[in-house]
Amino acid sequence: MSSSGFTFPYVPPSNLEHVFTLERAGKLPKQLTPKELVHLAISTGNTSRMLQAVQTFRLIDEAGYLMHHFHHLVSASESDYCIQLSTIIQTVYVAILAQLPNLATVTDAQLLAAFEQFTPLTQHVRRATLFRWLCFEAGLMAGSTTKMWRYRRVSDLMLRLLNQLPAND
Repeated sequence: MSSSGFTFPYVPPSNLEHVFTLERAGKLPKQLTPKELVHLAISTGNTSRMLQAVQTFRLIDEAGYLMHHFHHLVSASESDYCIQLSTIIQTVYVAILAQLPNLATVTDAQLLAAFEQFTPLTQHVRRATLFRWLCFEAGLMAGSTTKMWRYRRVSDLMLRLLNQLPAND
């Protein structure tokens, strides 16, 4: 936490991507709980971080129920997805964005420095990693084409596998 009492989420981006993919495939339950997240292949050690992240991004309510804009985000067209994700970033990361006025040219050192003031101090690398992934997803930061295609290939593979599972009612 900073002096204001706010803490930034530090869930692995792959966990957030996995939950987004599950929602796109209609495989995400209406309520996210630690037990449900473990059932969805999120490690036990990351369940509380995952719940904190999606609550911070206002994708679930305090009881863990999916909010309507969660589905709108993950089912949006590519351009609308970028716009909606940018709005989340601008809302949640105000203090970070104030330190990084030009995301297109930010260095790793600048990004890490922006998160170093928040506790627990040992998590600033994870926070910066999640922030970078979100910005990449939203089109606010450049990323390698290879990395982008790898994410899409993994996401497509996950969708094919998920479509073989029965729908969660």
